[in-house]
Amino acid sequence: MVTTGNKLQEYNLTIKASLYGGYVMDKKYKFSYRIMKTIIVISSILMLSGCYKYKRELDFNVNGSVTVKIEMIAKEELIKTQYTSVDDFYAEAEKAVEQGKYRNFEYEKTKTTLDGADAYGIVLKGTVPERLAAGYVANDDFNVEIYKSGFIDKTITVYLNGDSSIEKTEENSYAEYLKNSSSNEFVIRVPWKITSTNGFKDENDSKKVTWDVSDIESGKVSSKELIVSYTDYTIIIAVGVAFVIVVAIVVLLIVLIGKKKGNRGGRMMSVSI
Repeated sequence: MVTTGNKLQEYNLTIKASLYGGYVMDKKYKFSYRIMKTIIVISSILMLSGCYKYKRELDFNVNGSVTVKIEMIAKEELIKTQYTSVDDFYAEAEKAVEQGKYRNFEYEKTKTTLDGADAYGIVLKGTVPERLAAGYVANDDFNVEIYKSGFIDKTITVYLNGDSSIEKTEENSYAEYLKNSSSNEFVIRVPWKITSTNGFKDENDSKKVTWDVSDIESGKVSSKELIVSYTDYTIIIAVGVAFVIVVAIVVLLIVLIGKKKGNRGGRMMSVSI
């Protein structure tokens, strides 16, 4: 678990990424403690480098909370275009997490491969109230709104509202590059088996569905709607258990009343004799 620091700090990050066709981006991002969104600091590095894996996951729990998981991975060679070493990258990432909104989340370093090359990244995981979940998966590329409807047959709708300005500029090729050279997923897991969705169901988990959001992340589209429906058997089970308890209480009362009447009748017969 990463602990939080109280000191206000500012981070100046110069990002230089050489993209195909000789296109070079040179931007300076300034983040303060008050407005810093940790996810933007780290994901911007990975996105501008190309070839990366970025996944947001919302796991809706039975008790009304949501477990949020953010996974970001990039090739070692790409990380080193921005940092002197992988350790330097992790140090900056951890510093950002400590001071940002993910400070109470679990923080894990990861090592894997992307297209056969060594890759490194981080995984952030934490459980938050359902009403706050959207804020932990949103960033400067798009806002997130989450709505849940239905009583037993429930539907979760997630609206992603992005900025399509890239599509209207000469950097459209850059947006296409990001879309084609990266893995950018949004995952939702519900408490019970999915009945319908406009995403891709997981073959090994009937409660899990995935969407490719590379097009909105890169600015190719301005919005996206993620829909998943399921039957909430928690309510059905709760109603069933309540019904059984009520029936059991009624039966018990009937038995007790019957015994009382039986005892009275026995006493009255003995007195008359």
